[in-house]
Amino acid sequence: MRDLYIVTYFKSANYGSRLQAYALAQYLEHLGYNVRMLDEFKVARSFIRHPSLLLARVYNKLHGRRRRKFYQPSSYMPSAVRQARLDASLSECFRKESFFDARSWREAVARNPIFVVGSDIVWNPMQGFPSKYYLDFAVVEGLPCFSYSPSIGAQEIPRLYHGAIRKLLSRYSGVGVREDAVKRLLEPIAGRTISRNVDPTLLLTTMCWDEFANRAELSVPISNQGYVLCYFVMDDSRYWDYVRLVDDATRLQTVVLPMHENDEEQPYDVVLDATPYEFVWLIKHATMVVTDSFHACAFSLQYEKEFYLLRRARKAEDSKYDDFLGRYGLEDRVVTDESMFVRQPETDYTTALARLAEDRDSSVAFLQNALETCGQCGGRDVE
Repeated sequence: MRDLYIVTYFKSANYGSRLQAYALAQYLEHLGYNVRMLDEFKVARSFIRHPSLLLARVYNKLHGRRRRKFYQPSSYMPSAVRQARLDASLSECFRKESFFDARSWREAVARNPIFVVGSDIVWNPMQGFPSKYYLDFAVVEGLPCFSYSPSIGAQEIPRLYHGAIRKLLSRYSGVGVREDAVKRLLEPIAGRTISRNVDPTLLLTTMCWDEFANRAELSVPISNQGYVLCYFVMDDSRYWDYVRLVDDATRLQTVVLPMHENDEEQPYDVVLDATPYEFVWLIKHATMVVTDSFHACAFSLQYEKEFYLLRRARKAEDSKYDDFLGRYGLEDRVVTDESMFVRQPETDYTTALARLAEDRDSSVAFLQNALETCGQCGGRDVE
């Protein structure tokens, strides 16, 4: 069984980044790979042998202000109880591995593992000069690499980065991204064909997610009369103005998955200790979902839910919603006038699910081709 490492970007308590990593790991394990999540890479000898690795990290230090203009992750810290539950779910869902010394890294290189990168905003310029999230440490060792469904969440990439991106991506067995906008942005820089992939969470069937959601343990009583689930990645007071309109119109229970301190203070049923298990369960059973989250929309599609998307103030991220909703004919789920709540409970998902099935097939074909090409990339395959 060949080793395969997933390199991703976990954003604090964000459920989407964890769920897409879990989904990709599950799918690759189903294909017969020994999948690990690469947690940290700090092998000093590699930096000595390959000065380009060190140079990339120096660039990151020198251009800190440039990076911060693209995106600044939330500083929200979950409660100790929630963090403990998140850590426990992480341990249940992933096998993590780190490399801190030359010996363990040499042993890994000898096994000729495959490296795949993919996650929300993993290639956002706020990550800095193309380095670990472009798998530079694996590329310099001649190890097989590819990307599956990374997103950028930015409308530009600094020209300073173009040469390094082109050099690194030229070594990949396949380059796949999540959005057409990312494909259009990167192809001229990379100088090669780039594929569009579905988000990893959409690779798994609802049956798989049902089994995952069965692990949920709800700490908040859920009404059998239905409820509205609210989940917001960004901290924006106008969201709660809209939620109050929904509450007044529906009089349903309002359940909140908090991502900010302000969320925790809302006069609704706030789930303070939720993990990804509860995230999926709550979407599956919700009457409706109100959100600004890509992955809340993706799971709403999976479970054919009535959902309402509130646009983020940060316009650089619009493309991921435009791409997703336009692709599946769900543009009417975007709230265009936040001063009123106009309920649209009926959505015919027949066409959307048929197109999703086509996209899933093409994404699976991309994965299989990338993995087959990786099998031809030097070294030795381990039985």
